[in-house]
Amino acid sequence: MFNSIGDLVRSRPGRSKSTDAIFALQVRQAAKQALKNECGDLVSGVLEQIKVTTFKNGVLTIKAPSIICGELYTRASGLEKDINRQLGRVVVREIKFRTNA
Repeated sequence: MFNSIGDLVRSRPGRSKSTDAIFALQVRQAAKQALKNECGDLVSGVLEQIKVTTFKNGVLTIKAPSIICGELYTRASGLEKDINRQLGRVVVREIKFRTNA
């Protein structure tokens, strides 16, 4: 029988770098889904330009072109709520938007 990654992370007795990395991956996946949910009304091709880059200490970082960052900033509270809803608890406390160079 296979166990989900989330079950494995919760069953580990202590925190380690690998556990943190797996959890960050879960947060990034939830963020990608939240972007689809919250920004599905944007022009086609926009979502492909958005990259969820890092999650550390409750801060999620997303990179996108500057005009898209502005739009995402206005939707940040909805994105944060959707991500935390998917994860079942408040995990993301802040979302930072960075422009692609």
